[in-house]
Amino acid sequence: MRPTKTFLDLIRTVNRDNASDVVERLRALVAAEDQTEARRDGMRRHLETLAFRLACDDRLGAAADTYAVIAGLVPHDGAR
Repeated sequence: MRPTKTFLDLIRTVNRDNASDVVERLRALVAAEDQTEARRDGMRRHLETLAFRLACDDRLGAAADTYAVIAGLVPHDGAR
């Protein structure tokens, strides 16, 4: 199952200037949504891609915050 349209729209809006704010909005959205395992997996993949993109763009704080969102989304996968 795909992540929600709102989630995907937020992912698409992230840039150098708004990364921290959008990551916080994503954190709130992830916490508020009732997710199936398939949706969580989809969200995790999108967030991992976003974190990589932010790290490559030298937005290390926002990348770390994104990994924290992932950890909250999939707490049983501590190795990630």
